[in-house]
Amino acid sequence: LSKSLTALKTPSAITIDGALSESVWSQANSTTFTDPRSPAVSDNTVTVKTLWNDTNLYVSYQVTDAHREAVGTSLYADDGVELYLDTANNNSPSMDADDFQLMNTIQDLSNKTGVIRKTLTSTIGYTMEIAIPWTTLVATPVQGKVMGILLANNDRDNSISTQFDWQNLISTGTYGRPNLWGDLTLGAQVTVTPPPDTTPPTISSSQQATNILPWTLIILIIICATSPYAWRRRPYSAELP
Repeated sequence: LSKSLTALKTPSAITIDGALSESVWSQANSTTFTDPRSPAVSDNTVTVKTLWNDTNLYVSYQVTDAHREAVGTSLYADDGVELYLDTANNNSPSMDADDFQLMNTIQDLSNKTGVIRKTLTSTIGYTMEIAIPWTTLVATPVQGKVMGILLANNDRDNSISTQFDWQNLISTGTYGRPNLWGDLTLGAQVTVTPPPDTTPPTISSSQQATNILPWTLIILIIICATSPYAWRRRPYSAELP
C-alpha cells in the first residue's frame, strides 16, 4: 500500500540548525516508521515532517537510535537518512532525470551540493533538519503539486550497517523504483495562531486620577455622615463673647 504525506506551507523561512525550534514544525504533518521486516534488523524509530515555501522544501528527521556511529567512508553505511523525490511524479520503474536522491549522515556528509542540512545528536538519537532548494530539484512549487517520495533510514551499530524504508522496498530490491514510492502533496499554508498577549494594560496618570477621584469623594461623604460630630449645630448662647 502506497503511503502519503502532505507538506504544509510555512509562512516564514526555517533556520536550518537541527533544533526544530520553529513553532511551525509542531503543526507540520508527520509520519513515523520502523524497520518493517520480521524480525526487524534495526531498532530505530523514525519520524519525518515536511514543510515548504516558494524557496525550499523542508524535511526534518527525528530518529531514536541508542547507538550512533559514523566513520565517513560510505554514506549509506553510516547512521543517517536517505530521501528520494520524483518531482514529475511520472512513476517510472527506474530513476530518470526528474528523480532526486539525497543521502546525509549524522556527520552531515552528503551526496548533494546546494542542500542545506544540520544534524544534532543526543543520548537517545538525533534530529536532522534539511532545506532543499526548488532550484536544485528543478521544480516549481505550487499548492496541490504531487511528487513521489521515499523515506529511508540507515543504521550502523557496532560496525554493522543496515537500511530500511517506509515502503519496505529494501525487502524486494533497490530503492530506485519510483513507481513504488509514496506521495508527497504540497498543501495549504499553516495557520499560525499568535500567542496570547500577557502584557498588563497601561493606565495613564490622567486615567488614574479620573478613576480615583469619585472614590475619594464617596469615602469623604461616608466619613462625614458617620462622624459623631457630623451635622451637629453649635448650641445657641445669648451671651456675647
